[in-house]
Amino acid sequence: MKIKLIDRKNYMFSIDTSKNRVYFRLQKGVWKIEDMDIFLSDWKDVIKEIQPNFTILSDIRNMQIQSPKLDKYHEEIQKYVTENGLLKVARVLPNNDIVNLQFGRIAERSSLPQNIFYTVEDAENFLDKIKKD
Repeated sequence: MKIKLIDRKNYMFSIDTSKNRVYFRLQKGVWKIEDMDIFLSDWKDVIKEIQPNFTILSDIRNMQIQSPKLDKYHEEIQKYVTENGLLKVARVLPNNDIVNLQFGRIAERSSLPQNIFYTVEDAENFLDKIKKD
């Protein structure tokens, strides 16, 4: 059962403790530098509510092209999540090649263990089949 933890103008976090899963949904695709400290803090709060070897379903279909100045913040968040118990991310991408290239580059630099999907259903099914030790 999903429990909504954080609901902000730009994004929402829910968790399902039975699946040991974080659900991240981008609601508004424009980021500003001043949003990033709160975003990192929210990630830290969410991670405290879940067990190690968790999965993330990241729905970023509303993402828009962003300033390259924000890349380092996203990298930092991805590294934090990876270092604090992440098993795998299933990322649902927008229909925007530039955004997808931008976030693919960030994920590669941060060594984020991710798989790419274009529907939430496919992402959920993939994560449900992952064996957790």
